[in-house]
Amino acid sequence: MIITQNQLGHTRMLSQFIVMASLNALVATGAIGIAASPLHSQRPSPRIVPSRVSAAEMLITFEQQAQSDQVSLASIVRHPHLYPAAKIDSLMSGLEGIALRSTSQIVRGKAANALTTAGTGDPPVRGALQRALRVYRTSRDDLVRRMILGSLYSQKEREAAISFLKQVASQDEDHQDFPEASLEAVSTLSYMGADGRAALVDLRSRGAFRDPAARGWADWYFNK
Repeated sequence: MIITQNQLGHTRMLSQFIVMASLNALVATGAIGIAASPLHSQRPSPRIVPSRVSAAEMLITFEQQAQSDQVSLASIVRHPHLYPAAKIDSLMSGLEGIALRSTSQIVRGKAANALTTAGTGDPPVRGALQRALRVYRTSRDDLVRRMILGSLYSQKEREAAISFLKQVASQDEDHQDFPEASLEAVSTLSYMGADGRAALVDLRSRGAFRDPAARGWADWYFNK
């Protein structure tokens, strides 16, 4: 199967459209949505949530606000050092559960995004990437999986994120985590600078691309 640059661009645009059409309307005004996009590099100053507000109350508010594009938990997951470790752990456990068990896809998607956002802070929330990947492996929601996979480029645990992306990039055309998962993984690696390029070189040298679309994207990336 020969894939042209135009076809690759169309496929990538379609993949991005699927995610953005599902989520832009959900998080367009929320800082969680901003964190998922490499186009937004500036972050607002953290807004401190009063310490008297419990993790359980925060999670309830999160689920309520997730239905209406409101900002919630973004400051906390980006600035974990400003809050007690026990509260952060409770919040992360709660977000993991919401991402897997909420009856609303909107809420599941936002919770998954919050988990990956937690892995991008300075410092990141400890164990955030592991929680996000656990949700990815457990969930059967394509939107949740796309949200997590497409956000791995900015994780502070870069080596672990790249290792996982390489696994997905190697998936067979007919056995993928969601439609075009391997293509999404290759595309994400291509945004990860020298480390991502090295990963793609390794995959290509081993003949690890088993999906023609993913292989085609890699060929285009190296020849552009």
